Amino acid sequence: MKTTSFVNKRKLTPDLIRGFMLLFIALAHANQFIFANGEITITDQVTVCLRQVVIDGRAFPLFAILFGYGLHQVLNGQERKGNSWKDTKKVFRRRGAWMLVIGFFHATLFLADIIGVYGFIALLFAGLFLRLSNRNIIIIAVFFLILVGVFAPYMPRGFDVLNMEVTNSATIADPIEASMTRMFDWMFYTPVLSYQVIPGVLIGILVARFQVIDNPLSHKKLLI
Repeated sequence: MKTTSFVNKRKLTPDLIRGFMLLFIALAHANQFIFANGEITITDQVTVCLRQVVIDGRAFPLFAILFGYGLHQVLNGQERKGNSWKDTKKVFRRRGAWMLVIGFFHATLFLADIIGVYGFIALLFAGLFLRLSNRNIIIIAVFFLILVGVFAPYMPRGFDVLNMEVTNSATIADPIEASMTRMFDWMFYTPVLSYQVIPGVLIGILVARFQVIDNPLSHKKLLI
């Protein structure tokens, strides 16, 4: 008697997207290790503009979209296991709490932690977002996109991209003082900056629902 075993094949497209996302994230932060010498040239400004559009403008939204996609995949995995919605929410809260812990310690070393922001969203909003209808997701995403367009330009965090200069805790020479300053900055910025990634997270949930990444050939027009 033959027995058939089902092996879940790993999907290539999500892995490729994650790889490009990590590459873009690395390139987006590379400028923080090369600072201006006090003289800003037109070449510098053009380079910064291109980097913001081609790299930063893709890396951070893609990170948020993949996070939303991942939340939905976790939900699907819990449903396949037969876990209740109550237990599933506990999974999101536990993972979100751990991300906050990791983000807190990461913030003591690096001035632009983003892990805590996603942990904050997973802890407080994952259960809400995943239960929204497609229509409500679109409405809320558009609302937060408008907020980002209005307020984000006035909320620099640790690095002035226009002048290519480090700011705040990045310029503190004493490592202990810098770490303490970043801890307090992190406590403020983590909840405040969460609104900037919410649109991408919501879009990621829709992407997962419609299996845009899972079946890219069926959504070529949308992806192109």
